[in-house]
Amino acid sequence: MFENDMKSDETVQRKRTFAPCCCCFCECSNELTVDQTWIGCFPIKCGVVTVGIFLWALTVYMYCTTFFLLLNEYVKWWFPFVSLLLLIPMLIGTCFFIGWFTKDCSRTRGNLTSAVIMSIVSSLLFIVWNLCYYFFLYKYDNVYIGQGENEATYSK
Repeated sequence: MFENDMKSDETVQRKRTFAPCCCCFCECSNELTVDQTWIGCFPIKCGVVTVGIFLWALTVYMYCTTFFLLLNEYVKWWFPFVSLLLLIPMLIGTCFFIGWFTKDCSRTRGNLTSAVIMSIVSSLLFIVWNLCYYFFLYKYDNVYIGQGENEATYSK
């Protein structure tokens, strides 16, 4: 039983092939992925890395903007709290990609599909929660964006 767990972290060594990329002659593929492309011209590994970097940046952005809502006087305290709870699956998906960045093996590669699915579901829930809050629960006529105690520091 434990031998299978140990072998899941080992990656079968494949013969790397040099392929012309968009801007260089790189070693981004092996004999199994040499003909697979992302958006028609990039190697497939380039696409996976791009999706991972985009997911990481989106997660950081969404968490930062949600934390700044805690300083908004016009938004109830529980709105950012629920938003942060809805972003937890996206954070877990980002951690899966970071795990793949640190060690490319069959175990971490298998988590990438679920990472993308969790991120999409988390984003959709976050969007639906924002729409429901601002359309049905927000009690002001204008949406105020900013922070501080006086109205001059906010944008309508």
